Amino acid sequence: MNFQLMTIIDAKQVATWKYPQENSFYDFEDIPETFQELLDGTYYSLYKSEI
Repeated sequence: MNFQLMTIIDAKQVATWKYPQENSFYDFEDIPETFQELLDGTYYSLYKSEI
């Protein structure tokens, strides 16, 4: 597994995730503040390493 700071490509994908109604409070809004938050250096992406 490989962790790295979230990229704009990752942030755009995460911002589209929608959860079932009971967990919908985890949904991000498609607004500039969402991307500012996701790219502020506190969010990471996890990638599966190829062996």
